[in-house]
Amino acid sequence: FNDPNCGQLRKIIYKKIRKHFQFINEKLLFADVGHPTIFSLNVYSNQETQAFDCIFNLFDPNTIEQCYGFDDIECSVPGIKDENNNWNTKGHIDRIIPVDESVLKIFSKVFDGSDDYCCARLPSIHCIQLIDVLKCFEEQKEIIRNSSKVNHPEFMWHETYAATDGTIKRSSTFAKSIEQLIITGPNIGLANPVYKGSRAISNSKGDFDKIDLDIIPDNFIQRCNYVPACSSDEYSSRVPETKWGDKYTSYYRLVGRKMLNLKQERTMMVTILPPFAGHIHGITGIAIKDMNLLAQIAGSCASLPFDYFIKAMGKTNLLLDNLGSLPILKGNYLNEIIARSLSLNCVTSFYSELWSKVFTEQFTNINWSKESSLLKKDYFNLLTKKWCHTSCLRTDYERRQALVELDVLVSMSLGMSLNMLETIYNIQFPILKMYEDDTWYDSKGRIVFTNNRGLTDVGLERNEWDQIKDKQIGTFTKKFIDDTLPSGPVERTIEYVAPFTKCNRVEDYRTAWDFFSKKYGEGI
Repeated sequence: FNDPNCGQLRKIIYKKIRKHFQFINEKLLFADVGHPTIFSLNVYSNQETQAFDCIFNLFDPNTIEQCYGFDDIECSVPGIKDENNNWNTKGHIDRIIPVDESVLKIFSKVFDGSDDYCCARLPSIHCIQLIDVLKCFEEQKEIIRNSSKVNHPEFMWHETYAATDGTIKRSSTFAKSIEQLIITGPNIGLANPVYKGSRAISNSKGDFDKIDLDIIPDNFIQRCNYVPACSSDEYSSRVPETKWGDKYTSYYRLVGRKMLNLKQERTMMVTILPPFAGHIHGITGIAIKDMNLLAQIAGSCASLPFDYFIKAMGKTNLLLDNLGSLPILKGNYLNEIIARSLSLNCVTSFYSELWSKVFTEQFTNINWSKESSLLKKDYFNLLTKKWCHTSCLRTDYERRQALVELDVLVSMSLGMSLNMLETIYNIQFPILKMYEDDTWYDSKGRIVFTNNRGLTDVGLERNEWDQIKDKQIGTFTKKFIDDTLPSGPVERTIEYVAPFTKCNRVEDYRTAWDFFSKKYGEGI
């Protein structure tokens, strides 16, 4: 394509490409195919070559010509979506991914754990800078599936088959004990095992309500859609066994939603499930013998770099080939990662053993990377070996800050640069960026307004928010019927205290990177 003597050939190929895109667009309009549908257009040569070019995430054929004719080296690489949240059609020379033997070896090692680069799968790489990110993953020494302390993924109860054989039954109710808890995908969130509760009448995927971590009792179990259908002994006997020969549910487990949505805010929704709790096959779970390792992996999986790795593989299910390919981190930042992982995941007393076994006095020397009145300044300093209600991060603002710091700590553990982390965020996570740009917090750290479609019942409605968003003082209330607790439904009143603020994730990344670099004596 770069050869000036191939001008006529380029015109012919572009003409065919435009016809192909026109055909696709007509089919999309006719068939009403959604945005996530992926097409592939490939131009082949019958001559042997040492490399080939790829451009991913194309939405207009003109982008190809812009990429090859690009000369503004000062211009940053455009993301998947533009500033108006439309699919980005701008070209850039860095959108061209030259794939040679060295790049194929990276793909093969990272995604397949193989040295056979000729059979390497081709991931979706938006820009050439992301190749360097994958190199950081390639350099890690150990991956999850190769650890003797990790059991292979378990899917537990199939919704149809397990109901047919009398193992489980559908009943939207509060389990009477942790042994009767059977979660489904929407019940869990990012580093949050009690993210949403099923409604009393739950017949569709939207029949779930966000749980307020500030009001739940220590022994809280959310309402779910399934319960055991047989006796306790019979139910226990049917629980799958690990490769070590004991029951899968006897361990704290890393669990995640099996279905992966590559186009949404986050791809991987992973948290920790306590012993004896069950799940349906819409959840992928792995038992991990070493509790320190579990907490570390859970914290890593809550980070943007690990999420990007799963996204790049392009798989729509969380299985051994992608989850098992994630690295087990080493280095100076593990206590920082583990402390934040526990603080996010250990939301009830069912995590007391995990907390006490993993806790170390070094946690009390940890600090937030930035100063804010919305962050409890001495939160880490007051932690103790015994779990209590205040051990967990419960406000929206504090939980977000812990996740931001996990992004930075995991990036540094992988040997990435700050620029690589910012590139991942700006290019690969446009929905997260859109939500960050319009999520506001009150002076107590509670979300007062958000455009996040997964949090439709959180905060004020747009018209209510527009009336108060500029207020510098005052308390504003919202009344609603809360049916997320066993004692419900009850009318609750939430107070939002002005002034209101929103966050800038890139600025917070830079602040955290500078903080941890100085703390551990490492450069940016």
